[in-house]
Amino acid sequence: MLCVNIIIGLLLTPAIAKHLQDRRFGMWMLISSIVGYFGLLRLGFGTGVLRYVPVYRSKGDMNRVSSIISTAMVFYLIVGILIFSVSWFFSDFISNFFGGGQEFSRLIALLGLAAAIECPFLLFDSAIRGYEGFVYVNLVAVISAVTRALGLVTCIILGWGLVAMGWTLVFVSLVALAGGWIVFTICCKGAAIRFNTVNFSDLKMLFFFGLAIVLAGVADLLTYSTPRMIVGKVISLEAVGLFGVAALLVGNYRSTVYAITRVFMPRFSYLSGRDADQDIRRLFLKGTRFATVFAGLVATGIWTVGPSFVRLWMDKDFSPAVPALMILTGGAFVLLSHRMSIDLLYGLGRQNYIATIGVIEGFAVVVLSLLLSFKYGLSGVALGVAVPMIIVRAILQAKYVCRIINVSVWHFYSKCILRPWLVSIVIAVSMYLLGAGKYADGWISLFVVSSLIMFLYAVSTYTVAVESSEKKQIRLWLLRLLQPAPANR
Repeated sequence: MLCVNIIIGLLLTPAIAKHLQDRRFGMWMLISSIVGYFGLLRLGFGTGVLRYVPVYRSKGDMNRVSSIISTAMVFYLIVGILIFSVSWFFSDFISNFFGGGQEFSRLIALLGLAAAIECPFLLFDSAIRGYEGFVYVNLVAVISAVTRALGLVTCIILGWGLVAMGWTLVFVSLVALAGGWIVFTICCKGAAIRFNTVNFSDLKMLFFFGLAIVLAGVADLLTYSTPRMIVGKVISLEAVGLFGVAALLVGNYRSTVYAITRVFMPRFSYLSGRDADQDIRRLFLKGTRFATVFAGLVATGIWTVGPSFVRLWMDKDFSPAVPALMILTGGAFVLLSHRMSIDLLYGLGRQNYIATIGVIEGFAVVVLSLLLSFKYGLSGVALGVAVPMIIVRAILQAKYVCRIINVSVWHFYSKCILRPWLVSIVIAVSMYLLGAGKYADGWISLFVVSSLIMFLYAVSTYTVAVESSEKKQIRLWLLRLLQPAPANR
């Protein structure tokens, strides 16, 4: 599903930017940040459903499963009505705040309607995941993503504007809701939505579980959504498009690494239940090193050929946002080098700490981005995002996690992080001094230069950052891979 979304985003974004032009494309990029705040009203109930449905399903208590789902559904329906009301009645105020005009106001109202329709779908989504129906959930998500892409392409071909694109997203939300309902009835055997089973105890249970999730959601919005709003207010709506492209590229970078590391969380939970502290420590250190190696590969590529890729991809001058892209990538690299720590803390049930440091980071991002935006423009906003991220993740979070797993901070950095960082920085600086980016002036040359950088990075990390035992395993794997398959007799 992640690959589908990334591919669709890469293919659609240049077409949408060209179709809407700078100012309206800035509105389109800004709207997701505004509507994202509506998600806070859901109070993390979906995560609570994902937590408690499997618990009571394993006990065979299907009445309690239905009660939890029904209670959450009533809450989500109320939240959906609230989201639609807020977006409808405050759309003019929000649009005037950013100087967007009537078209932007109507787009806000439509996206609020889409977000309202999405509420019951998200409940179905969580319930289906609670039944471990991941294949079905991804199927609905792929159908919705393709429907969205086809709808937006139709708007582009027919020359329709932001309002028509907003109606497209409303239609996609309806498609997702219908698909979610169908899959829920098929997959969630024994569960039913019965409003007479709604009760206050389940509401309270879901509410208290979701508090830490809400705080983490607030932190994410402050860190990743608010900077676009600052750009739109302090600099210009046109600048939101440039900054949004850089943020989109770095966002895909984050999502890719998240998808890789997320599978470790249940393993940490399992090992914690067995009090296997040494296994947790060993898995965490090894996983962090390889996550940092992979994150460094992508960061090195963005630093060296990222601007050339964006210029070819978007077919426009991206130079005003190049410094912002470089800075955001650096902050994301530090964050992703410590991403395994987040999965460890979730796995050990320490989500409150994650929420706390996330909120600290988020508020620091808002304040610093706002202050620096007046003098340094897009680069100032990027610095406002990256600096708190580096301080919070590389110092505060690292010290806390090292204390939990009982290793020194120096051991953690020297074993897991410093060597991949050194390789990435040396290669990126060397390629910059050699002017590698200017040779990537077409798709073929971009591919050649990128392949060369990947090869250099792979050889360097194998030499510097991989342990001797792991080198032996890699060599054996390569020998098996290159060994010809036995002939069939």
